[in-house]
Amino acid sequence: MLKEQINADLKTAMLARNAFETTVLRGLKASILDEEVKLGKREEGLNDAEIETLVAREVKSAKKQQVY
Repeated sequence: MLKEQINADLKTAMLARNAFETTVLRGLKASILDEEVKLGKREEGLNDAEIETLVAREVKSAKKQQVY
């Protein structure tokens, strides 16, 4: 599942002391949690398609803000 992959990548980035990746992945994880709460899916979580949509939305938002 995509959510587990994000968590694993976050752990790897933290262990490697990669500040940029850690910040990006933490923000993505927070966005997923916010979306789960908003949709009332905290217990079962979002499916991969919903997470992909969320990631696309976050990328679009970052491009608007010029934050890479």
